Amino acid sequence: MQQFHDIWEPVLKALSEQFSSTTMNLWFTPLELAAFSDTTAVIITESRIKKKIVINHYKEVLEKNFKETLGFPVEVCILADEPEKIDREMLQYDVGKGCTADALTVKYGFEQENTDVPAQSAHTAE
Repeated sequence: MQQFHDIWEPVLKALSEQFSSTTMNLWFTPLELAAFSDTTAVIITESRIKKKIVINHYKEVLEKNFKETLGFPVEVCILADEPEKIDREMLQYDVGKGCTADALTVKYGFEQENTDVPAQSAHTAE
């Protein structure tokens, strides 16, 4: 979202001084700062696997770089799915009224259980 460009670009620049261009292009450049408040930064990635990797390996470094860039700490919330499915105005409203990262993940996380029925074995007795 363009309104957060002035916040996100300096964070990305700081990250680029710490990581290779390959790491930046793979993990950070595709991220979108989709909502922001004085306590929370919501970042959207295009896939659940990237979400998991960013949370497990880069969430702390993102929070550190937000703090160093902005001068105050923010909690980073990372969401994944098709970005066009997330209502960004509602997301910003929720962030602005103080929703926690956990609450945002529940509401916007799209972490639905896999309901696929397992295929039957070809060796099932008749």
